[in-house]
Amino acid sequence: MDRFGPLLGIVVVVALVVAGVWAFTHSSDEHGDNNADFPDGIHYLCAEADCGHEFTITVKQRAEYNKAHYGESYPCPKCNRNEKNPIRAGRCKNCQRYFKVGRGAAVTTCPHCKQPVTP
Repeated sequence: MDRFGPLLGIVVVVALVVAGVWAFTHSSDEHGDNNADFPDGIHYLCAEADCGHEFTITVKQRAEYNKAHYGESYPCPKCNRNEKNPIRAGRCKNCQRYFKVGRGAAVTTCPHCKQPVTP
């Protein structure tokens, strides 16, 4: 039994190292402050006619805002207004511009560069 002592110790150390590496690589959040549904953040267009700012916030920012301002629309970072709800937007992977998405806005081509929109 004594000859298996050092071997058992090595096996235990290797197993602990493997378990530690696995835990580290699988516990890190690959999306940062976002999630799998919104890996690039949540895109918006300001609904104010004189602004129209395109902006993105993280899922964490939205959750923190909702917690502090329950039921209120997220304000535009440019004009700081939220009287009108900001419009949920998609972002074209070709030209990087934003476009309206949501109910009644099934977009198949980018309204700016006219390229096909891919999810």
